[in-house]
Amino acid sequence: MKKIIICLLVGILIGGAVIYLVMHKSPTPKIEPAVKNSFSEVTSKLDQGGNLYLYYSTERVVKSIEEFAKKLRKIIELQVFKPNIENNDALKIFDFVFKMFKNSGLTEISGIGISSIKIEKNLNNSKIIVHHYKKNGNGLIWRIMEEKPQELKELKLLPADTVMAGFINLRLNYLWNWIKTEIENSDLQNVKKSINSVEPALQKQGIDLKKLLDSLKGKIGYILTFDREKKLSIPIGKTPINIPEPGIAIVFSVKDDTIFNFIKTKLHLEQKSEKNGIKKLIIPVPPIPIPVKPEIVQKDDILILASHSKVVDAMLSANEKGNGLTSTEEFKKIATNIPNKGNGFRFVSPRLFQLIWKIQQKAIGTYKNVKTEDKIAFNFFKSFQKNWYFYGVLQNTEEGTIFTFNHNSNIEYIVILPAIASAGIMAAIAIPNILKSAHKSKQKLYDKSTIPDLVL
Repeated sequence: MKKIIICLLVGILIGGAVIYLVMHKSPTPKIEPAVKNSFSEVTSKLDQGGNLYLYYSTERVVKSIEEFAKKLRKIIELQVFKPNIENNDALKIFDFVFKMFKNSGLTEISGIGISSIKIEKNLNNSKIIVHHYKKNGNGLIWRIMEEKPQELKELKLLPADTVMAGFINLRLNYLWNWIKTEIENSDLQNVKKSINSVEPALQKQGIDLKKLLDSLKGKIGYILTFDREKKLSIPIGKTPINIPEPGIAIVFSVKDDTIFNFIKTKLHLEQKSEKNGIKKLIIPVPPIPIPVKPEIVQKDDILILASHSKVVDAMLSANEKGNGLTSTEEFKKIATNIPNKGNGFRFVSPRLFQLIWKIQQKAIGTYKNVKTEDKIAFNFFKSFQKNWYFYGVLQNTEEGTIFTFNHNSNIEYIVILPAIASAGIMAAIAIPNILKSAHKSKQKLYDKSTIPDLVL
């Protein structure tokens, strides 16, 4: 009996070991790439299991560009130093352009990744990653933004009626200093002389360019609103169409009132006011059908250039009371799984495309004799969704940029959109010309021959 129990135990152990080995068999050896790339670094930030997953290594492309540039430089060098050919600045210009290209940061890109996954029936979460190694990231495209993602305070400025908005962190003073440095380090003496004369020339006109640029914090954006209550009538054909009254604002984040005071001094406006910490300049314009009465407003570190006062009031109210776009159910849904910190964002409401559709349909139905190219353009536009929406946040990290966005369209279409758009434009141009040529050919045949026209 004892032997039987021992045999059973041994059998169980052996069987268990076999099952374990089957269930945990060693994976098939992976193929190691001969040349190291950024696959692991990029794909670790992408989402798997969706309808799109893509990685592309750009390192070979960058090397090919550098090799091509070296060969091209040799060709230019041979041409410049040929006998009986007067020396010129061709080689200096080439060196300058290629050096700016390298210092821009484009050659530091090591890989690009894209992923997209459906998180709800009509909501997709997608990512686009432009990667560089940690040891790199010294180029302009990485340095022009703040080094780390920040709180997106500008979201609070968006009124509830916002249909499109975009903000980006751009250090314009860094860009201007970078341009001056690149030119100063070049051998182009005439260009040096020109760029060095810009600031003194502006200074003579009372414009301190350095002071103006240094007064900017770096956040720049725009806001487009459609008033849900007030309507604007626009003529299309014989019958007008009512659309929501639009409003637009350009916004700057500033350190002080340097720019506001500069504008006030240069415009010499009579309509000025300052109340409750809000400085305002009203720009007079002649009466026009569109509701435009431009205002320049500053409150604390926010400088606003708006089409009319209603936009400004809505922005300040949203910022102070929290009754703006971020409080709406529409935005809360579209902001699901989107980072709350970044270096920029972009928002598009479905109301924007719905209005565009309404205007297009009204226009195409008004005119009986529609041109062929107009029909083609309209049919091409019909391929887009009527209620397209989008919200995304851009983040600058120590390994490149990550753009995370939600939308209700197929990202596959977004990826191939440039090709589709090019084909659509070519068709819109080519088809009418082909029809005209065919008509002319038929006319000539009819005039010069007794052969009847073919009905196609």
